Amino acid sequence: MIAILNMEYFHYLGASNSAWLSVIELKLKANKERAIEDYNHLSDICNELDYPLTIFINPGSSETFFEEYVGNNKEKMVSIGRTRALG
Repeated sequence: MIAILNMEYFHYLGASNSAWLSVIELKLKANKERAIEDYNHLSDICNELDYPLTIFINPGSSETFFEEYVGNNKEKMVSIGRTRALG
């Protein structure tokens, strides 16, 4: 599932009407292969739409495999895994 966050703001020094804030990739329990594929997808979105931030959320696991990703736009990515027991 992908969610896109957008915020409208006023023209300021010639800025456009809308600011694309972030794109979020949500996976229930991604394995390493799927996570790397999703990081590549987020990187492609950064390149195409110039997002300043992408977020990968893997709530079904404490592992995000972020350290395994060696592609582009890593500096624009945040990864979040499960940090405590759910329920």
